Amino acid sequence: MSCSSRTYSPSCYHETRLQNAEQNKMRPLIEEAIADLLSTGASLPRSMVVADLGCSSGPNALTLVSICVDAIRSQCLRSRQPPVEVCIFLNDLPDNDFNMVVKSLVAFQQSHRSVVTGVMPGSFYGRLFTSGSLHLACSANSLHWLSEVV
Repeated sequence: MSCSSRTYSPSCYHETRLQNAEQNKMRPLIEEAIADLLSTGASLPRSMVVADLGCSSGPNALTLVSICVDAIRSQCLRSRQPPVEVCIFLNDLPDNDFNMVVKSLVAFQQSHRSVVTGVMPGSFYGRLFTSGSLHLACSANSLHWLSEVV
């Protein structure tokens, strides 16, 4: 059974656990990047846009952006600044099951009411966003596709 199907087999569970572990290893790097972005001056930006390039459609689709949102909120608290509005984009190829991704985003928004979300289908090897519109882009486990694009 494919891990992209709606029903996850035990082997898919193992695969998603490994993916989640790898994404969580990125936590300190993301936290450091957010701290660097938000420590540049007297006041924080009013809003930030974050994109996960090559998101999955399963249980790990929101892991990286959750880490980003938590890091942004923590940095605001440490800086004693008002909360920053956050916009999250999840990107993947158009063949991704975006129905599952959107359902995940609805649940995510219920627990993160101040976060605006969206999906951006397409290859991240092409242009997806306007110049200067992203504050942070992250991608886990996407480099393995590079040989198929080049």
